[in-house]
Amino acid sequence: MGHGKSALVNSCKYVLDDGEFTEHARSRDSEITDGGSVTMTRRSYNLTDNVTIVDNRGYATMENFETVEVYTQLGNFLPLDEPVEWHKNFEFLVDRVEDMHIDTNVTDILVPIFVYSVKSTITEDMKDYLPVFFRNCTQLTGLSPIIVLTHRSGGNYFELKKQFELLGADNIIILENYTRADHIKTRQRTMDVLNFMRLALQNVAFRMEQYMNPRRERVEHKKFLLRYIHQSVLEARKKEEEAILRNKKR
Repeated sequence: MGHGKSALVNSCKYVLDDGEFTEHARSRDSEITDGGSVTMTRRSYNLTDNVTIVDNRGYATMENFETVEVYTQLGNFLPLDEPVEWHKNFEFLVDRVEDMHIDTNVTDILVPIFVYSVKSTITEDMKDYLPVFFRNCTQLTGLSPIIVLTHRSGGNYFELKKQFELLGADNIIILENYTRADHIKTRQRTMDVLNFMRLALQNVAFRMEQYMNPRRERVEHKKFLLRYIHQSVLEARKKEEEAILRNKKR
């Protein structure tokens, strides 16, 4: 949340369109906010006739029910350009997965992208859940997520890159986004954005070279989601029970 996802979309459009800077996606970098996320809708932007980049709602805590939403998106079960909400109702989540039409967009190839600011640090909690998250992203898309470290000049990106590598990331791009306040084109910044897009397309080419059975994969993805929702609910109930026990002891 607030790490530069919308600014990355704007940077890609700015570099490819080769015209004046236009703020296609509303970015926290471009306005005064209360520190929260500006983007609340999973919104798509066409880069070419065949390539779409999607600006998403940022994580708040990366707890299980937020992750369910992202996994459902990565499985390509949810339509674009709709609001993103963190649902904690077990029946709602299961019904939504069960109602997903099996023939919807089964041939789309999704490249997962994880945007993180160099200005931030990796917490101990993140060290626990990010490796699992990255593996699940790969399971759902067939591709390892691309890690984009933004605000290149804002901190020690060498150290942060090393930490992500230790957590299992193998596709890492470091760049400085173009923003409304800072959009004078430079060779380095433009090349960094182009290298990001090239890496994404290389991932697509790799995926296309592999044997794929889209309908079978979709069935497996649905099973994965239902198991994950069930596990998330069990963990949530366990935490609630532990909280009740703690309160009773007091």
